[in-house]
Amino acid sequence: MKKICIRVPNWLGDAVMALPSIRCLHRSFQGDELWLAGPDWILDLYRRQNFAAHCLFTPSTNSAREQVATTVRIREIGFDSVLFLTNSFRSVLPFFRARTPERCGYNRDGRFVLLSRGVRPPGFLPPLHQVNEYLHLLSRLSFPVGESRVFLDVPDSDRADADEILKRRGVDRDGPLVALSPGAFYGMTKQWPNSKFSELGRLFQERDDARICIVGSSREKEPAEEIVRSLPRMAVNLAGETNLPQLAALIKLCRLFISNDSGPMHLANAVGTPVVSIFGPTDERRTGPFQQPSAVVKKQAPCGPCLYRTCPYDHRCMNDITAEDVYSIGRTFLP
Repeated sequence: MKKICIRVPNWLGDAVMALPSIRCLHRSFQGDELWLAGPDWILDLYRRQNFAAHCLFTPSTNSAREQVATTVRIREIGFDSVLFLTNSFRSVLPFFRARTPERCGYNRDGRFVLLSRGVRPPGFLPPLHQVNEYLHLLSRLSFPVGESRVFLDVPDSDRADADEILKRRGVDRDGPLVALSPGAFYGMTKQWPNSKFSELGRLFQERDDARICIVGSSREKEPAEEIVRSLPRMAVNLAGETNLPQLAALIKLCRLFISNDSGPMHLANAVGTPVVSIFGPTDERRTGPFQQPSAVVKKQAPCGPCLYRTCPYDHRCMNDITAEDVYSIGRTFLP
């Protein structure tokens, strides 16, 4: 029996898009001792999929003490090999220092000097979706690649928790439940203006008698509250009030999920809730919703996709998208 480690992505969207690859590796290493390494909140989501019995938490900061402690722990476990679904130099470093014999991943961020087997990143045009990019890495490492469908099982216990959260906040489920996710960790350029999310929520309330809930992280609680206060009817602000598995279950209970290009968008796509995603500076061919039911709303701009975190111009790629544009597409997913 070998000890195999999969270093999973650090970000929610990437972690969701890596699901088909992790399932493939889980099948390939049946009979071996399989570990997942990554941030504890990402591992909390994976644990519910029964991918691995063993988890290694990796540091979330550049603290030298944490890095040394992680290296020591890796050496104590004694991995035979590690496969990196991350792209950073830092994610490889503790395994290199711990002298893990086999270290495989894409040659990115100058880390080819740390990998025992590096794979050249794909240079396809049009670009590969990130789901397929992870699978491309596996195929180059001679793993049998299975289906690419992205799906996330939601345990009954998490569904019960999500249902209780809605009941506790007085959400009437007689009308369609529509979730709005106005945040995006990458930067302000990926965020559709709050005022337009407010207008969109009003359209669903007035035309479809929809129940509106706002979801996101704790850092998005105050902007979400602004949207709630602006709506003509009751809405609930659940930003920062759920852990990751509860958020997945809550989205599963919704009839429609509308968001920027963000981690929760991919979470909604994985649990099967219809998704409408608003894209601006990023490329929907790489990071858009991977499967149906979903739709992308985008206005072409001569400078896009720029991938900038801040816009040096007028942010027209997002500002030109109207609430009516998004509503007309989202409405098609409601009966």
